[in-house]
Amino acid sequence: MKRIYGLVVCCLLLTLFSANAFALKKGGILRITSMEEPQLLNPVFDQSSSAKEIYNLVFSSLIKVDENGQLYADLVTHIPTFANKGMRVLSNGEMVVTYHLKNYIHWHDGEPFTAEEVRFTWQVHVDPQIKYPPTPGYQFIRRVEILDPYRVNVYFSQFYRDYHLLFQQVLPKHMYQNRLLDFNAQHPVNFTPIGTGPFIFKEWKQNEHLYLDSYPHFHLGKGYLDQIRYQFRSMDLTRLPKVLDFLKD
Repeated sequence: MKRIYGLVVCCLLLTLFSANAFALKKGGILRITSMEEPQLLNPVFDQSSSAKEIYNLVFSSLIKVDENGQLYADLVTHIPTFANKGMRVLSNGEMVVTYHLKNYIHWHDGEPFTAEEVRFTWQVHVDPQIKYPPTPGYQFIRRVEILDPYRVNVYFSQFYRDYHLLFQQVLPKHMYQNRLLDFNAQHPVNFTPIGTGPFIFKEWKQNEHLYLDSYPHFHLGKGYLDQIRYQFRSMDLTRLPKVLDFLKD
């Protein structure tokens, strides 16, 4: 039945847009109607596909993977490899990865991004009082050593081929340091996230919509869109007129 609904929606949408409507141009608003809504916006607690889609817009990664499967440096100046001595295996079998962070990046609230956030992100993914079991992959990290504000060593207990898939959403330590609030799923920042990504969180009315604004100071360059608007709707054909009105506005 869901498949039939999906085909009906696709057919109706195709009648609204011509090929020219998808031409790439700067500015404008992208409207997305989604049948799934995140429970919250913190990758420690919500790894759903709907949440990850928004994480990719609000947060940044140490290393990104593009649509062709190629790695590129996001928050780091270059990708650590054995060839450039950014990776090495110690005599005890541990693997060490040294990250050099870009020193000009700021969080959306203006605070500087530093190595403290890298260590904090690892800590909250593995702390058993916060989450158990740990987020897959992070359990292989034995410790994170801050060398200076923009250099950090990550020690793995063994050779870990997929090291680049960790730290996909680096979290803002300063936003979670209020001693009156525990780091948990109910923390208010999980519903008003602060990142370093290409879009700034603007508004979230649960069960209705979520708005993101383009971040003009994004370190990889300002994107084409001014805003992205998500509308959350259950799969109900009686709602289609409202969905189509939202897409046409």
